[in-house]
Amino acid sequence: MPGGRKTHDFPKGTPLPIVLINIVAVIVGVLWLVSFSRGWMSAVAASAAWICVLLIWHKLIQFYEHRGLAVPIPRPQIKRITFPAGTPAPLLALRYAFFIVVFVMLGFGLAPMPWDRARFGIVGCVFGLLLLAILKVALEFHYVQTGRASEE
Repeated sequence: MPGGRKTHDFPKGTPLPIVLINIVAVIVGVLWLVSFSRGWMSAVAASAAWICVLLIWHKLIQFYEHRGLAVPIPRPQIKRITFPAGTPAPLLALRYAFFIVVFVMLGFGLAPMPWDRARFGIVGCVFGLLLLAILKVALEFHYVQTGRASEE
């Protein structure tokens, strides 16, 4: 993807249209960032231009892939954890707790209250979400180690 990590290898060298679209992508990306200071109309126009550049890049990559001139670089896949006997209750409780904490955070953000109290509550919710994420990873690791879950 333009401006991101390398996604394809070109055994016969990078074609000129790909090089040019990468240069155009950088220019449009800079214009997109600058456009936000000029108002929402220019930001919408720059966003449309950015989407057009991405679509053209995608079509060019497809064109070169079909002709064997571009080879996708394989990326490691994320392993999925499955529970043959059903999802354990502690993991279900963590999922429900996630949504509860998110709704509480929204409540602190939308409710009419002093800014100091709202900020304290939102920061507490962020730390709560971090704690829930750590607990989820630890529980899934535990279930995989004990054989109650498997990685695919």
